[in-house]
Amino acid sequence: MRMRDRSVNGERAEPAAFVPGLVSALVPTYEQGAFVRETVASIQAQTYEKLQIVVADDGSTDGTADVVAELARDDARIELLRAPVNCGITVNCNTALAAARGEFVAWLGGDDLWLATKIEKQLGVLASDPEVALVGTDVEVFFEDGTAPYTVRCPVLSRGGTLDEFVRASSHIPTSSFMYRRSAMPDLAFDPRLRVVSDWLFNVECAACGTLGYVPEALTRYRRWAGNVTAAGADRAWLDDRLISTDILLAKYPRLAPALMVARMNMLLHAGLRHLRDGDFEAAGQRFRAASRQRPADPRPRALLALARLRVDPYASEGLRAAGRKVLALFLGR
Repeated sequence: MRMRDRSVNGERAEPAAFVPGLVSALVPTYEQGAFVRETVASIQAQTYEKLQIVVADDGSTDGTADVVAELARDDARIELLRAPVNCGITVNCNTALAAARGEFVAWLGGDDLWLATKIEKQLGVLASDPEVALVGTDVEVFFEDGTAPYTVRCPVLSRGGTLDEFVRASSHIPTSSFMYRRSAMPDLAFDPRLRVVSDWLFNVECAACGTLGYVPEALTRYRRWAGNVTAAGADRAWLDDRLISTDILLAKYPRLAPALMVARMNMLLHAGLRHLRDGDFEAAGQRFRAASRQRPADPRPRALLALARLRVDPYASEGLRAAGRKVLALFLGR
């Protein structure tokens, strides 16, 4: 695929030359000094060693960059990029991406972890089929507060689904699980119009350039804590960016219109479920009504709207939570 110019921090830049066989592990960080040492160590422990480790720190004030600088003194593969001020996650990701030299690219949040064979096994999938554009893994979600972990899977990837199915799912697995074939990465940039949640659009556009691969093992560990971007920001920003993403995709790929309508509905349903868990039944009802307008014939928004009107939280008890998560995942077609 011909690589086009990209804009990073508002300036035009030429794509870096690919290094065959090199995997660029890109780690965007912000105020993750308590975790980044463990995160980088999980990359250093990979069984595949031909790595470029790029840590882009977005103006942290908690010593995150100092920890990485210390690690870089003992490992020449580590490159630290320091932003003088906080620019936001989208700009920071583009800063890391501009420095990538690998034939393959993988993201890892500054508070997340990889198991040792992740890169090796994903490269095996990419090597087996040159049409594969991105490869995911199962993800273990774990909690700093001691809540029991659980595993997230992407059924669309596991069954080798189509781009339309990938779009309709609307909510995939954390981007820390993905590896990308560099030549399939459109424009090598996250869209700067998206302030917080720019990875879903990026993943869909990569998927549009090839087929989907998957390693059905929990080789990625996603940490949940109070400092998560998605925890700290998010409900309104998450939904706004996701809906804007569907508009952007519709303009670029008109044929995806039916799938994008399903995606918009699912995004609104997920937002409504967050409000249910918070006990905000009025806000949940607003989201479910908006979801119904996307696909009036679909019964799912109306069923969830009934829960909101009855002030029922399907996650209310610990006993229902695990079963409820599975049922709702199937119900929402994830």
